[in-house]
Amino acid sequence: TPARLMIVLITDAGGIEQRVVELTQDVSENFLHTLRTQFNSAMMGHRLPEVADRISGILESYSLRERKDVAIVMSSVIEMAMDRHEEKIVLAGTANLARFQEDFSTTMHPVLEALEEQVVLLKLLGDASQSVKVRIGNEQSDKNLRTTSLIAVGYGSEDVPLGALGVIGPTRMDYAGSMAAVSAVARYVGRFINEGV
Repeated sequence: TPARLMIVLITDAGGIEQRVVELTQDVSENFLHTLRTQFNSAMMGHRLPEVADRISGILESYSLRERKDVAIVMSSVIEMAMDRHEEKIVLAGTANLARFQEDFSTTMHPVLEALEEQVVLLKLLGDASQSVKVRIGNEQSDKNLRTTSLIAVGYGSEDVPLGALGVIGPTRMDYAGSMAAVSAVARYVGRFINEGV
């Protein structure tokens, strides 16, 4: 009878994914130990989107008889990594923009429409680094956001960025205060995730 193997993927951010796969044959403890060691050393400290590239060479070190089972494990690990990697956006405080409607040179409708588009938000925050970035008015790539300003910063470690956060408001916003607030929250979130504090 084929062996069943439980695969557990634990991310630096604390996410846990587990899956049971059925192998084509019984395998030894030594095989499992070697396989686990290879996967751990290939993936440890790397981002989820890099998993497929990082583990691609593992198959070559196994005999033809073992490769089918190694391929089953590899494809399952890649699927798990891709499932966990989905970009997630949390949007809060949009109603606050209405309080400052007079500060926007046009109606709020295009701004709110742009904020509903996850692709737009992913682009806005996607290139955020550890240092604060500010985009004002026409510096925005999306034409619907050209009456706004964006202050964004990434969080996580410098080697492994985990996400980004930002503030969108009118071009006449309090830049110094907003930059300080965004930086402080990003540091706190990064420290919380990295240290569990």
